[in-house]
Amino acid sequence: MPQMANPSAPAASAEPMPVRRRFCIIRNRHAGLVSARLVARVIDELGKRDGTIELVETQSASDLHRVLDAAGDADAIVAAGGDGTIRSLALAMLDAGVDKPLGIIPAGTGNVLANEVGLKRIPSDLVEVLLRAPARPVAFKQANEALFILMASAGFDAAALTRLSHPFKQRVGRAAYSLPTLSAFAAERARPFNVRLDDRDFSATWAIVANARTYGGSFRLAPDASIFEDTLHAVLFHATTHAGRLRELLYLAAGRAGRCPSVEIVPCQRAVLHCAADLPVQADGDLIGHGPITIGPDDRSIRIIVPPARDRADRAVGSDGLLR
Repeated sequence: MPQMANPSAPAASAEPMPVRRRFCIIRNRHAGLVSARLVARVIDELGKRDGTIELVETQSASDLHRVLDAAGDADAIVAAGGDGTIRSLALAMLDAGVDKPLGIIPAGTGNVLANEVGLKRIPSDLVEVLLRAPARPVAFKQANEALFILMASAGFDAAALTRLSHPFKQRVGRAAYSLPTLSAFAAERARPFNVRLDDRDFSATWAIVANARTYGGSFRLAPDASIFEDTLHAVLFHATTHAGRLRELLYLAAGRAGRCPSVEIVPCQRAVLHCAADLPVQADGDLIGHGPITIGPDDRSIRIIVPPARDRADRAVGSDGLLR
């Protein structure tokens, strides 16, 4: 099982610039045509650069262990999909003791992790990253028994996920979230619950504990968070009325959640959300149960291939708060 390196270490401590040639690319068979086209173009570009590629299309998470058993000669395992695909593959690699760098082709509905590290959906750029970019350790976080990379939450967004049709999502992409979000908004009866952050007590009606800056694709949620650091950032929403929740959602959609009067962002190492037993909880976009939930560090990590630090620093943040 891979041992955790220090995720707070500077970029210079990452693995030296490699030249990788052999790749096992894993794609969800049920992903849409846009995903298939992007993967095909990346494979074509890799072939032109003398890359050796094995493309494996899986139907479920249970297929991943079989695939990993056959990927022993690969220089890197590559997840072609969104955050759910990346999380499933990272966990399978962890369970199987596969200590190889994990690459990303951002071909999913939600690409928060790809956006977090500055990956663009440009085949030539993705190929250059897969071939030569460093792999940096990213520490998992724990939400009860579930591991995650980006965030865990209890409340409104998890309630929307309970209404999401995954087959419909595969057909129409991000638009599939519209009706579940509206349905959760209409049905919500916001109930305050206690939130314990380290040794301090707060309250919230919806709480997101973020390990990443972005949310829902490219919206800026917690500007000071980083998947390469230990500190979590609890984003606490306090609205108890539909009007108040709507205002919070509008601020969130604009990438300015921290400026909303009913939202506060609190750095922490651990969080305990003492929410009701019927309140749904999610991690990295996957439902993991119901409250209450304890969130904190874990001693395991995965090495993720990311663009060099200078490329990430070059990304601009627009006036609307969205990462470009």
